[in-house]
Amino acid sequence: GSGLATVRSARGAAFGDLDNDGDVDVVLNCVDAQPLVLTNRGAAGNHWLSVKLEPKSGPKCATGAVVTCVAGGVSRRSLVLSGASYLSQSDTRAHFGLGKSAKVDRVDVRWPGGAVETFGVPGVDKIVTLVEGKGTTAKPAGGKSVR
Repeated sequence: GSGLATVRSARGAAFGDLDNDGDVDVVLNCVDAQPLVLTNRGAAGNHWLSVKLEPKSGPKCATGAVVTCVAGGVSRRSLVLSGASYLSQSDTRAHFGLGKSAKVDRVDVRWPGGAVETFGVPGVDKIVTLVEGKGTTAKPAGGKSVR
């Protein structure tokens, strides 16, 4: 049955792809009870991309980074957050639902230190790790690197 069929008191929720299958699952921090894990078993058929960041310095999970995924002419943006819910920590990977787009045009990352890089991503329906300094540095019209 549904994990939502029973009334429970909860004080926090964490979101992330727990089983790495491309959909976002939920863990509820229940009051005076074990956590409740809600595994997303939605219909397949759409594409996705999950992005893990590895910065050169600063927070190891790149807290504060902004990730923009461009696919099929649509830009999707995700902010890497920490502590977004009471007593809970969501997945720090940026997760993008791509719909029917079977190709990612590019992924732009504004790192916590301010540098901006563009990455190519081969394929969809996967988890990719992007390392700071390994992409193409964006340059404004003046020719200086963005910081």
